[in-house]
Amino acid sequence: MCTRLAMVHTSGALRRGKLMTVDPKLGPAAGGPGATVSAQPDMTPPRHPLTKLALFLDLDGTLAPIANTPNQACVPSTTLVLLRHLHNACNGAVAIISGRDAPDIDRMLSPLTLPCAALHGAHVRNTQGQVKRVAIDHDALTGIASALARDAASMPGTLLERKALSVAFHYRNAPHLAAQVQASVLRALAHHGHSFDLQKGKMVVEIKPRGVSKGTAVSAFMSTPPFSGRMALMAGDDLTDESAFAAVNAMDGITIKIGGGPTQARSRLPNPEALRAWLASLPSA
Repeated sequence: MCTRLAMVHTSGALRRGKLMTVDPKLGPAAGGPGATVSAQPDMTPPRHPLTKLALFLDLDGTLAPIANTPNQACVPSTTLVLLRHLHNACNGAVAIISGRDAPDIDRMLSPLTLPCAALHGAHVRNTQGQVKRVAIDHDALTGIASALARDAASMPGTLLERKALSVAFHYRNAPHLAAQVQASVLRALAHHGHSFDLQKGKMVVEIKPRGVSKGTAVSAFMSTPPFSGRMALMAGDDLTDESAFAAVNAMDGITIKIGGGPTQARSRLPNPEALRAWLASLPSA
């Protein structure tokens, strides 16, 4: 069971929820060891009020701190309260962009139900609750999952997560097996995956339907009300969010990388608590 606790900031920078502008080629987290930031590390919230913004937010590592296993991840209650405020202030233009299944997203955000692009954009639910899913070869996906399950049985500490339209092979608790996990996924794709792509993430390798990404999902949302005509803002922490950063950058929107690592995002915050503080500082009108 997920027990929600309010997150407490300890540093002055986090309490202020300041954004750090970054060079897209940076690796380390801004402010951390070896980090390099611009001469002006703080960026004030955009002048656009929330009524002019379209918010696209990743879940794990962005709204929820990273956990050892997917089932242990939890969105703090303070963040849920903020999401409700943002949804109302943006007139509904808030969507969750995640690799999780839609029911899993809803479980983590309960009692909220928000528009979402689940499974990296393979399952999209709009503001009216209408769902669009990509068609996949379910027999091929079953073959992939079976092959990976056999390999996972001989890799202690790994976790195979079967989703509705994808499969994720986690190695967060066995980082020394990264190469073996990736090799396993490549073998499975070679035998069964003619209509699937490999997607790398933080301590996970995933097989997803070909042709979908978080970037395509954000672009689709931006073409329909209440998102269309607004300035897009995307926040995410993982390699899977880079396509969304690229899409929003092309719209001259706001892109925020959470944590370290190379990124196309134009700004960076160190962790989910800092993002929550920064979002809370945005003007409502």
